Amino acid sequence: MAHPIGVRKKKRRLTREEKKALTRSQLLETAKEIFLRCGFYRTSLEEVAEEAGFTRGAVYSNFESKDDLFLALLDERIEQRVREFREAAATRGTLENLARGDARRWAATMGGKPEWTLLLMEFWTYAARDPRLREELAARHLRLLEAGAQMLEDAAAGMGETPSILPLDLSRAASAMAHGVALERLVDPDGVPQELLETMFAVFFRKTTAPEAHRDDGHES
Repeated sequence: MAHPIGVRKKKRRLTREEKKALTRSQLLETAKEIFLRCGFYRTSLEEVAEEAGFTRGAVYSNFESKDDLFLALLDERIEQRVREFREAAATRGTLENLARGDARRWAATMGGKPEWTLLLMEFWTYAARDPRLREELAARHLRLLEAGAQMLEDAAAGMGETPSILPLDLSRAASAMAHGVALERLVDPDGVPQELLETMFAVFFRKTTAPEAHRDDGHES
């Protein structure tokens, strides 16, 4: 039904839960910008609150600490990666081709954003010195590794391939290679080819997988 000219439709008021969710989202977005700009150590909750246009109390009503705030950002990134793994698993292809595709996605994100690599490594070393925080970070990282392992396991079953090592170990090895390349790019970005990780993944997965018909009691014929 059309409204008379000059009469505005009354805007629905947000519920308390909706307001809190909106505040949390704005704080997370602001925190991400400051973390990437200044790093984990140099970022303060007061700065996040001020730049987001909220009080310090608004921050603490949503996050217990700066650690908690960063972990919430990390959760968002992990969810994005898990979705990517699931989407990749829905497409048929060899483990090598699947890995190549993931390497290209990684290079387009981590490879093109050294600030995130710096931030993640800064938090990893910080968390490694705190048993409680290390446990929380390890649990999140394991969830990501398990999602990658499930993608690899599904792909192997669909293509009749038999990995020579467990899918979770494959996923962890791929993560180690990806982070290693990201670190190399931090100190020598021009010396690390954009396609290096894809090449590493291709060689690794080619050597660790083979069609079932070519294996005999777990050994290549």
